[in-house]
Amino acid sequence: MIIIPAIDLIGGKCVRLHKGDYSKEKVYDESPASRARLWEEGGAQLIHIVDLEGAREGEQPNMQAIRSIRKVVSCRIEAGGGIRSAEDAQRLLELGVNRVIMGTLAVREPGTVEQLARRYPDRIILGADARDGKISCAGWIKTDERDAFSFAAGFNNLPLAGVLFTDIETDGALCGPNILAQKKMGEAITNPLIASGGISSLEDIRALARAGIQNLFGVIIGTALYEEAFTLQQAIEVARAR
Repeated sequence: MIIIPAIDLIGGKCVRLHKGDYSKEKVYDESPASRARLWEEGGAQLIHIVDLEGAREGEQPNMQAIRSIRKVVSCRIEAGGGIRSAEDAQRLLELGVNRVIMGTLAVREPGTVEQLARRYPDRIILGADARDGKISCAGWIKTDERDAFSFAAGFNNLPLAGVLFTDIETDGALCGPNILAQKKMGEAITNPLIASGGISSLEDIRALARAGIQNLFGVIIGTALYEEAFTLQQAIEVARAR
């Protein structure tokens, strides 16, 4: 299990939301590129980037910030938010993004995601974000009635880089991860699982690592790192020890 630090973008700045609530935005860094450099210096192999404005509005207003991150770090980066077409995904790939995350597009046009996954094997990540077990999209504003686990399993035949599963009720809340939901997702899919939501302490990382979650590849951590509950180096050491 690897540790993946997060950079969420609004207005070209690093922010965090509480449970996906855009009215509860907190700015942590004016320079996403500087923050990315800090994460890489701390040992990050992969950095997770989300254009929150793009996710909500269906555009990509923070492309310049993503471009600036790509210029200053050599580690892998994955990015999502506002990808509503194959052209949007290709734009990010051409920019040098290693892995592109697709959630809303997967809900609305699963065939497009299938085509992209086969054209770019191991470079497309399925975003399967859930509120009360139901798939959520469009910046978590809209909730589909489909079960998130069955939805993700529908993409098992594709050569995805992974399935990113965020439990929205724990995201940014520093309340601990929803381990039961992550286990259920790990059992439902065959591609690598990227867990997200709720990490508040080193013990949360230990609990996730020892839970026996199938296909677990990595865990995304945001608020706990920004609030300095622990360092990225400490998180990496804990994950490595497990």
